[in-house]
Amino acid sequence: MTLKNHFTFKNIYIVSIAICLLCILCFGPIEYNDTPSYLSAWEKLSHGELDTFRTPLYPCFLGICQQLFGKIWMWAAIVIQYAFFLLSISFFYKIAEMSLKEKGALIITAFYAIYPTFNSWGNLLLTDSIGLSLCVIFIFACLKIIMEGSLKHALLMTFMLLLLLALRPSSVSLLIPTALSFLLIIFQKRKRLSGIASLAGVTLCSIALLGYSYRVQEKTGVFTPSIVSVTNDFTIARMYGYLLPEAMDDPHKSEVLKENYSKYGQELAEGPIFYEVFGELGKEFSVKDMKRAVDNSIKKKPVLWLTGLIKRAYFASLMPATTSYTSDLFKIHPLFPINIGIVILALLVYSVLIVIHIIKGDFPYAGFFLVITSLCVIGVSIVGAQYEYNRLILPAMPCVLIIISQLIQLFHESKSQH
Repeated sequence: MTLKNHFTFKNIYIVSIAICLLCILCFGPIEYNDTPSYLSAWEKLSHGELDTFRTPLYPCFLGICQQLFGKIWMWAAIVIQYAFFLLSISFFYKIAEMSLKEKGALIITAFYAIYPTFNSWGNLLLTDSIGLSLCVIFIFACLKIIMEGSLKHALLMTFMLLLLLALRPSSVSLLIPTALSFLLIIFQKRKRLSGIASLAGVTLCSIALLGYSYRVQEKTGVFTPSIVSVTNDFTIARMYGYLLPEAMDDPHKSEVLKENYSKYGQELAEGPIFYEVFGELGKEFSVKDMKRAVDNSIKKKPVLWLTGLIKRAYFASLMPATTSYTSDLFKIHPLFPINIGIVILALLVYSVLIVIHIIKGDFPYAGFFLVITSLCVIGVSIVGAQYEYNRLILPAMPCVLIIISQLIQLFHESKSQH
């Protein structure tokens, strides 16, 4: 980093700190729909009981804040979340430096550090803020391994991946791109040792996840790291009308579902009625029943499932790629008028460029990791969630920002050459 860039980066940090303080003071801690379930999970965990609905990291984080800070624990929690975000800025800049020219690295770092729809998640008592910050550090560690063969970063990558898996179930989307990227660099003799060490770290994380899922299966009868995924699948199947009464093993549950369709209609939108519907069904269906009902329905009429998936992908593509739940003041995504559909298009263009490089005999390992990580996170969000896609794709946004910056940089270079 040159002296000039050092001062520019320092100014970016100062502005980001000011915005973070403004958010903390103006909005304070914000409890959202999911917050009570994290607190409930902590109550169980603190008594030595496994909570099957929430993975343990965030409930433990909130619980420890309660224990250490008493009545001001919520304020302490959001201050810590903002501290993690501020720490992640330095790692994001290092990622940008590895991927872009100096000016581009500073511009995109400023965007990440200052644009309110990234930092203002810190006010919410949800996993999103910590998830974004941890993901930045995780991506940095992976790129150091891929690009430089750094063995010490294999430990950092493993630790970050373990934390992410313990933070939210959707982090399983990081396992495939990470394992695949390290498998590829094993074939580079210069980086083979770091590739093997990193793959061993991913294997360790996978074993831990499988062990945890087995514990959940002992309690619920379903092999999953969190029954959130099962309830989401059930919810989606009912929303898009492919949860079939004729696929039920139990005649009583089949009748319950028929009556539910008759009362509320074939398809549902998110809203008050949406919660009323699932309140009624939740009284009749256990987690195991939900899993069996969805699996049987998809087997009977896979076309209906595929139609629902296409609809979700379409609705997701229209949503803004950046948004915030903190306040109406920060719903300023029109300043960055890119929706998820445009992001996916940019990723597909980038993928084509990677294929061209491969054909020419130059495998862009770092670019491959960035794009496949983005696509996996976004894909799992669309497949496994009924709405709130712009919130759920947040862990992919560091990769997306770098990729879009690289595409802009390539465009300017080709323009200047002509």
